[in-house]
Amino acid sequence: MTEEKTSIRYKFPEVYIQLAERTVLYSEEPVNTPRKASEMMAGMLSTMDREYLCVVNLNARLQPINFNIVSIGSLDSAPAPVSNIFKSAILSNASGIILLHNHPSGDPKPSKEDIWITRKVEEASKIMDVRLLDHVIIGGRSGAMYSFQENGLILENMQTAEKLGEKMEQYQSDSKKRMQEITEKLENGIRELQSSEAYRHYLDVMGRFHHYSASNCLLIAMQRPDAIRVAGYSAWDKQFQRHVKRGEKGIKIIAPAPYTVPKQRVKYDSETGKPVLDQNGKPETEIVNVMVENYKITTVFDVSQTEGKELPEVVHELKADVENYKKFLSAIEKISPVPIEFSEISGSSAKGYYDQIEKKIVIRSGMGEAQSLKTAVHELSHAILHDRDTGDRKNQLVDRATKEVEAESVAYIICQHFGIDTSDYSFGYVAGWSRDRELSDFKASLNLIQKTAGRLIDEIQRKLREREPLEDLVQRTAEKLSVETCFSKAQENVHRRCR
Repeated sequence: MTEEKTSIRYKFPEVYIQLAERTVLYSEEPVNTPRKASEMMAGMLSTMDREYLCVVNLNARLQPINFNIVSIGSLDSAPAPVSNIFKSAILSNASGIILLHNHPSGDPKPSKEDIWITRKVEEASKIMDVRLLDHVIIGGRSGAMYSFQENGLILENMQTAEKLGEKMEQYQSDSKKRMQEITEKLENGIRELQSSEAYRHYLDVMGRFHHYSASNCLLIAMQRPDAIRVAGYSAWDKQFQRHVKRGEKGIKIIAPAPYTVPKQRVKYDSETGKPVLDQNGKPETEIVNVMVENYKITTVFDVSQTEGKELPEVVHELKADVENYKKFLSAIEKISPVPIEFSEISGSSAKGYYDQIEKKIVIRSGMGEAQSLKTAVHELSHAILHDRDTGDRKNQLVDRATKEVEAESVAYIICQHFGIDTSDYSFGYVAGWSRDRELSDFKASLNLIQKTAGRLIDEIQRKLREREPLEDLVQRTAEKLSVETCFSKAQENVHRRCR
């Protein structure tokens, strides 16, 4: 007889810590300095008959965020683990803290325990990157106060911290000003694109920097029209073993600089999707870190502004011969969401078209290789962007002129990137088309053109790198024959030596 084994399920629960408001203190003046916060807390602590240990949390500008009562002790002590002191500071995203506690006896002179806990908190603050600015002892109802910082027992200087806060505020103000200036430069640059030659040159830059945003491509084109490869000062040194030449002026572009902020939100049950209620029937809340989108101005340099180790040459995948033409066309067919066919187009001079009803791309047969490829990419852009059912603009009212500019621009960028002749492209109609557009609409088209061209370039490159099954067979056969030939020669040499 066998014993049945009962399965045991072990619990490993998830827990969370949240901030919740309790006591609120009121003041006739704004509590916006550490001194005012200390004075306000002193009014509360001076009336307590036991020792209270409190922490005031401050932001980067040294403005009080909130306060937290860490522990309540006896007549002469209020012990608290150092970890508890920093809990509310971390949840509040505080930059600095002030400790306060009271001596009901009326004598604010610090005890050995007070000095010891202050030293421990000061050491921990360096690791936690939350500065301890002061520890203030309130002497009960006597009105006397003792400041560790004023008596030289805390290394962090309040005035230095305030200056750091002022510098941070000035830096943020300067950053906003620089961002405003570069935004205005971008808008002026977009208006200048209304000329045919300027627009064409802008697309050239897009072809070289297809992973960059439309705005950054325009900034590069405006500051360094001949740029071919850019990177930051440190990146040139660490990644490419090259250094920027002395006196070179950098290219200003926009870079993402996201940051997180704590945010209180209602807690939801992962299974039911409904709010979790507390014992009083009210929704529970939790503190979560939320990513905030943010941008900054950064500086990059073109390869021509650097010197050092030679870079590997960028080799285009496509050449002018028929074999590579077929491979390139095959790559386009593989990434196309609809079939591509070559056919006679009667009653029209069009080189090709995208059929919205039958969902296919038709290219006029008998054209040259380069023209066939350009037409294929142009119509592929229409299929991806402007298909009424699946296109990126399917829910938008887009006029015919806008569709043609977007498709032709995407085709030009891709052909320019892969070295296909683009000398016959003309954008003379861009001026008339863009003149009647709002700046926001023009920018939306530029962003869409850049995004689509960049995606298609990456997809075509991946397909060009893939080996066809026949190519793999030929390669394996060639390698096998090479090995067998070497082995036969080795055997022949051995046989001769034996003779």
